[in-house]
Amino acid sequence: TRILSSDSPPSLVRLKDGRIVMLWNNCLRFSYANGGRHTLHGAISEDDGKTWRGYREVARNPLVNEPPPPHGDHGVSYTTPVVTARGTIVTPVSVGGAGGYYLLHVAPDWLLQTSRSADFGRALDEWSTFGTRGVAAADHPDKPGQKVLSLRKPDSDWPAGAVWNFPSGTRGRLRLRLRVQPGFAGGSVGLTDHFSVPFDFEDEIYNLYHLAIGPDGRLPGGSRLEPGRWHDLEFDWDTARSECRVQLDGRPVAKLAQSRETAGACYLRLRSTADSTDDAGLLLEAVSVEVVTQR
Repeated sequence: TRILSSDSPPSLVRLKDGRIVMLWNNCLRFSYANGGRHTLHGAISEDDGKTWRGYREVARNPLVNEPPPPHGDHGVSYTTPVVTARGTIVTPVSVGGAGGYYLLHVAPDWLLQTSRSADFGRALDEWSTFGTRGVAAADHPDKPGQKVLSLRKPDSDWPAGAVWNFPSGTRGRLRLRLRVQPGFAGGSVGLTDHFSVPFDFEDEIYNLYHLAIGPDGRLPGGSRLEPGRWHDLEFDWDTARSECRVQLDGRPVAKLAQSRETAGACYLRLRSTADSTDDAGLLLEAVSVEVVTQR
């Protein structure tokens, strides 16, 4: 199967119209539970489980910034979903330790969405940044009242990274509007098909597509993000072709080879690759994605 998971129990429920919804932890590379349970994911199948759409985060561990309990499980898991009279799904979700259980409500058709845009006006509620320092919502330098994501590395002993989920697609287009600041010390952009912690240094190996941005904005092939200037960076991926084409301000700059087989990309990963500190970093003004799903 192409369904990735940590050592965690999944659950399935059949809707009144015959479709199946799956809840599970699409998480890898963390010591606890062979991948962790930081996020709970949902997907929907219209063909009895042959293919799945969504791969969306339906819950994240509300205690993720606290030390794990000394005994027992932790993270969001152990669901027992039921279908309501209105056709939605309700399930208890264990968070472990003193957190007990939460009640989760999922609208199945939400799992069929094929686009998403980031909203930095909600701070960074949509992003996972735990275990890192230097990632924050900041005032836009040019547009009063608007927010951007600022990614710096102020502490050499701490990583700086951010992770964002979007609808899974076998093909798709993701657009970033970003600005590397003068003195930028390097970073990376990754597209992948599973969650791993924001401080995962092995992501460059396991990302489906990985773009390294060198100090002062250098890209593979000689192109460059000019520091202090806003740029549009676009990723067009196609898993059938095992490639992702990258454009900078409308010009082709790279073709990234796909690292392995996959059911589709559903995560954006940003990380500082500075050797020491990077007080300059980069600013992210906008993120949007549109996907095509396998049917």
